[in-house]
Amino acid sequence: YNVCHHTYASSILTVPKCPKVRRQVYVVGNSEPRENIGVLDELIDARDEFAKTMGCRSYAEFAIRPNMAASVDVVMSFLNDLSDTVRHKADEEFNTIKDFKRRVCNDKSADLEPWDEDYFIGMMKSSAHTVDPSVVASYFPLSQCIKGLNVLVESLFGATFHQVPMGDGESWHPNVIKLSLHHPDEIIALVCNFSSSRGLTARLNHCDVETLFHEFGHALHSLLSRTEYQHFSGTRVALDVAETPSNLFEFYAWDYRVLRTFALDETTGDPIPEKLVKALNASRNMFPATDLQRQVFYSIMDL
Repeated sequence: YNVCHHTYASSILTVPKCPKVRRQVYVVGNSEPRENIGVLDELIDARDEFAKTMGCRSYAEFAIRPNMAASVDVVMSFLNDLSDTVRHKADEEFNTIKDFKRRVCNDKSADLEPWDEDYFIGMMKSSAHTVDPSVVASYFPLSQCIKGLNVLVESLFGATFHQVPMGDGESWHPNVIKLSLHHPDEIIALVCNFSSSRGLTARLNHCDVETLFHEFGHALHSLLSRTEYQHFSGTRVALDVAETPSNLFEFYAWDYRVLRTFALDETTGDPIPEKLVKALNASRNMFPATDLQRQVFYSIMDL
């Protein structure tokens, strides 16, 4: 395993059975070249100097100033309260994962290492809910997902979109398609990149479906904005509210009432089974405190 990015490492950690391999992936994925330490120190100093030049006490204060949050203290208070609220449940989930590892490894004294968590959570989700990614993907050909979005967007907002031809030299690959989203007064362009096997129609795993809906939420935010000035429309808003429409639109990707209208089996044309959608939702909702606590940690580090 040659891992150079933390995101790749997190994905890979769900796969190797060998704990030594998982440890190696985790250590490499969470390490940075020593040369970067000096660069980061200079960056921190430069940001602090810049923030104070702009009349702020810290870079965190400067970064928060244009957003909806009132101050660094308010943000930290919110994050600390959130952490305190979920800590007990997160501890329970940690112990549940540790006990599961001990049963699987037949070792009553085994500790749950940082490189174990993703692997055993994946095992627990698979054992609790039968969700075969290849079966799920068979219901989400890209063409059907686009049709589903079109129906949803038109029914909710009266907007439509369709495929348009590429301009000369605009596309870097013949499989690239270009869609234009139309409203009586606006046109918005959205660029997505989904992989496909040679000779086969692109099939999206459910994570990609969620991403597609998320990005369409951004497009709709821009499309449906009505402001006097362009630079205050759509996603050109306070950063801590810019993600709200797109996050809300993600929920349609988990709603069986929406999915059954377009998530059709390529061979039979049957809609995705409600039982499978319930299993997807149940798997997603396992270990919510652990996921939330991790996000709180990332947010605090970002300050």
